[in-house]
Amino acid sequence: MNDYKSTIPFLALVGIFVLFSAVVLAQNSVPRTMDYWVVCKDFPDATTARSATLETHLRHVKTVMDKIRVAGPVMNADRSSIVGSLYLYKSTTLEDAKRLHSEDPFFKAGIWENCKWENFVAAAGTYVGGALWE
Repeated sequence: MNDYKSTIPFLALVGIFVLFSAVVLAQNSVPRTMDYWVVCKDFPDATTARSATLETHLRHVKTVMDKIRVAGPVMNADRSSIVGSLYLYKSTTLEDAKRLHSEDPFFKAGIWENCKWENFVAAAGTYVGGALWE
């Protein structure tokens, strides 16, 4: 005789995965904005350029606030200095998000040593109002 109780947790996980996949596919089938995050690491000597550009940067951010979900400085481990920046852009394409990013005065000032881009799907938390799959 088979013990079907041992397969219930597995089947529940499969069900959650299928439901989550269906929700993501349904969302992606409708033209909409996507979220793209970028984390930029400052050059080691970027402090002076960052400080000199800060006011212009903040004015710029206010003009594109409707295209930024969240943004802010990335701090070192003891929070004593800024080591980079993080942005979560809403955009129709990655290329458009990168274009928007290239207009930032920090970008133009060349304070970032590198930037890493990824597509982001908000699936759970207060940002999305709970769990996407429920």
